[in-house]
Amino acid sequence: MGKRYQINEYDQGILMLKPCSHFWTDINLNIFRKEIVNCCKRYQQNEVKISDFEKYGTDFWTKRPEVYEDKKVFLEGKFPKGCKSCALQHPNSLYNTWNWWKDKPQDFFVDLLDRDETYKIEIALSTTCNMTCLYCGPKVSSSWADVLGKPVVQIDDEWKKAALESLFKYIQEKMTKNTKRVVYTFLGGETFLDLSFWEILDRIAGIHDNEIEINFISNLNVKPKLIQRLVNLANAKPNIKWRISPSIEDLGERAEAVREGLDFKLFESNYDWILSEPAIDKIAVLPTMNLLTIHKHTEFLKWVLSKNIKIRGAKNLHKTWTVSLNRVTEPDWLDPAIMPKSSRLEIDRAISFIKNESKRFGDTKNITDMYLGNLRDLRNVIGSKRTPKMIEILKWKLDKNTKLFKRDYYKIFPELKDIVDENK
Repeated sequence: MGKRYQINEYDQGILMLKPCSHFWTDINLNIFRKEIVNCCKRYQQNEVKISDFEKYGTDFWTKRPEVYEDKKVFLEGKFPKGCKSCALQHPNSLYNTWNWWKDKPQDFFVDLLDRDETYKIEIALSTTCNMTCLYCGPKVSSSWADVLGKPVVQIDDEWKKAALESLFKYIQEKMTKNTKRVVYTFLGGETFLDLSFWEILDRIAGIHDNEIEINFISNLNVKPKLIQRLVNLANAKPNIKWRISPSIEDLGERAEAVREGLDFKLFESNYDWILSEPAIDKIAVLPTMNLLTIHKHTEFLKWVLSKNIKIRGAKNLHKTWTVSLNRVTEPDWLDPAIMPKSSRLEIDRAISFIKNESKRFGDTKNITDMYLGNLRDLRNVIGSKRTPKMIEILKWKLDKNTKLFKRDYYKIFPELKDIVDENK
């Protein structure tokens, strides 16, 4: 059985965790890593072999031993082994805001172990990418591999075919015969740059007669012809709700310095375009909060709200547009946890801004509350891992990237002078 992580008050038996919804509702297939998990923060404990897909059949996706045993641990009120990331950050972990079941009554969980609640499937195809984001690396970005002179991660085509065929069979048998909505998310690398994406998209669309949602996480740093191809497909498939999550967390030169290879003007042009396309049902901006973007988050939110409200309207928050939030925990040197506690004031500023703006959005309190909850957890994390050693690593990484990308990070991000000051 998986190891139980007993963190803070939980090791005293005062409070017990409720199972995390992601573990039951999500499937994350990372083809280039041969990894299958249930949350982007979870890690795979055992290698998945091609023979496993045949051995377990469609039960592979929800009841293979690693998953089944960890589900038992969650039902005992503890974090299982694969959920180490949230366990180590709790009570300020993403479990707090990502888990839709934490307020469910106990009788909801009685027969949960053998229930299949899956409705979200995430597929990462390859490391093909045109950017070298500072919080990324060669295992996820082909551009990073090129910059560092490392081999690009090669896809095991036989494993990819076996995994996808097993997944398609599971979808056909388990997800086309119920009334639950089904949500697919594609990411990379950069989604639009992997040509097999379009083939897989057609296959999934062909399986479903019912309405489904397809989401793309994209850097939108791509040629207009790829945006046009998606728009054409969206217009041709009205039974699919099309959603794009532009991945961005800062503006102008600051954004380009965090996301090397980004042309912010191209991103903005593509962003304006998809906002104006009726066939794109929803735009969900996805900032990945990190040490370099905390101080301008309020300005970033003002920019996002201005664009979305102008084109899609304030009252359409959550209907045709929204803002989600992720945060960096790896690499350590970009983790907001090593910032000085004085940086919490920047999160307070963003929280105040959202509260002041929320009256414009109508009855969307649950959406703004979730974002505020994410910000409060982020605020509480800031300063919790600030040590002289981590500050030295931060300075070393900044120096290394200055030589690599020819950028003066201390000029682009003036707040760095305080962040690297050990007396702060």
